[in-house]
Amino acid sequence: MSPNAGLLNAGNQGCGETISKRDRTHHESELCQFIKLKRVTTACGEISTMMADMETEIANPNTKMANINTNQTDVRTKMANSNTNQLHMGMKLANINTKMAHTETKLENMEAKMVNTETKLENMNTKMASFI
Repeated sequence: MSPNAGLLNAGNQGCGETISKRDRTHHESELCQFIKLKRVTTACGEISTMMADMETEIANPNTKMANINTNQTDVRTKMANSNTNQLHMGMKLANINTKMAHTETKLENMEAKMVNTETKLENMNTKMASFI
């Protein structure tokens, strides 16, 4: 019997060990450093993917919150602008009311002057009638 009888090369890629047929499965699935490295690499890739997914999941609510905060700021600005516009409208109405009051006063003064003028004309007519 040959000294290499029952021995074979391990089947994991990159592993060059010679093992017995009986130990082949145990070596290739548990002992071989190349399968362990492959498992770690696969696990790291899965963990990296999971981490990226988690970061995305965490970032999405943060982005939504930032958008909500921006929208709230916009609403507050619009409300402040609306309040300012209402204040300006109130001031304009007050100015219009003041101008109308001044106009009414001027009309009353004109009416008083017209009454005075009519009285003077009547007095002049009376004086002129007394001279005739």
